[in-house]
Amino acid sequence: MNFLFSSVLCSKRMLSYLQEKAQIKPSYSVQKFCRLIAVGLIKNGSKVSTISSVPFTRKSIKRLVFNVKAEFEDHIEYHYAFSINVPLIKNLCVFLYSFFFTLFWCVKNKKGVVICDVLQVSTCIGSLLATKIANRICVGVVTDMPGYSVNKGASSIVSKVMMLYINSFDKYILLTEEMNELINKKKRSYIIMEGLVDSEMISGERIIKSEKKEFIYAGGLYEKYGVKMLIDAFIKLKNNTTELHLYGKGDLVNYIQKKSQEHKNIRYHGVVPNKEVVQAELKAFLLINPRFTSEKLTRYSFPSKNMEYMVSGTPVLTTNLSGMPEKYKKYVYLIEDETEDGLKNTFERILNLPEKDVIMRGLLAKEFVLQKKNNVIQMKKIIDFINRNE
Repeated sequence: MNFLFSSVLCSKRMLSYLQEKAQIKPSYSVQKFCRLIAVGLIKNGSKVSTISSVPFTRKSIKRLVFNVKAEFEDHIEYHYAFSINVPLIKNLCVFLYSFFFTLFWCVKNKKGVVICDVLQVSTCIGSLLATKIANRICVGVVTDMPGYSVNKGASSIVSKVMMLYINSFDKYILLTEEMNELINKKKRSYIIMEGLVDSEMISGERIIKSEKKEFIYAGGLYEKYGVKMLIDAFIKLKNNTTELHLYGKGDLVNYIQKKSQEHKNIRYHGVVPNKEVVQAELKAFLLINPRFTSEKLTRYSFPSKNMEYMVSGTPVLTTNLSGMPEKYKKYVYLIEDETEDGLKNTFERILNLPEKDVIMRGLLAKEFVLQKKNNVIQMKKIIDFINRNE
């Protein structure tokens, strides 16, 4: 089966260029998620082409005209939308390029299927419209609910535009069952895919080399994500055998830097290459996701952070997020009391457990996601789902 993936997926070469040149770096988590989808499709015998809007803005790169030739890397054929790097004009360029490219691709590939990342507005609208004209199947991948961003003011207009087309796809790939209530108004067929991990991650026993037990949080450093609660709970722990390491960016950076100066066992690393984060996660004692369950977003998203944490083989401590299915919960430690004292008590409880039991919990989590949720298995399910006449 031939697929056209309409998203922001870039080749590794292009991503390296953006990492070097752009002042605002592209989201690695988005690139990783999209790449796992594309590679999973290829490993199931499919041919994958992409039409991508290169993830940059006028603020991140001053280059005015972006016209990059197609490239072929790791069996994926990359096509980048021509754009003039001026707000709104760029969006119009990407829309037109995506529309005509998708239309010609559909004519050439009589039984081809188009998959769209619905959050990428310009490419998505262009590709979706082209599939309607060409009478081709268009599958929408929904990884987040429009309107639930940290920066709601900046995203409100974009979210309203998304809601105009989000229920126009033939089939849906959703992260949680609750998403279906708000998105799939026309009751089209859908499949739940909480996430996916790299099938090439190697299973095996971890060896903790650090002298101290490292707690790690990697992601958005926002108070509404529970990060301030995490820091304050760790300070209350008053345990000199542990360290808290934080990776990422957000509005808590100044607070974190202040606390790291006051407490030597709090370390802030900023934004670093994903490989560095992964290496740190592999030798850590505990990986933490303190996101509050009271946030509406938790109903409509599966935390990809938890999936990445679990595949590392390091034990995971997370809040009891409603978007996380019950079957995952026996492989992680849960924060039942989402307060500073509650989290501190949870830390103490885990630290008092036999270390071999804690290590085993992490290894079982890794085995579970590698065997049940790797990108080859998940994409096999997606191909079977698309082939069903529903």
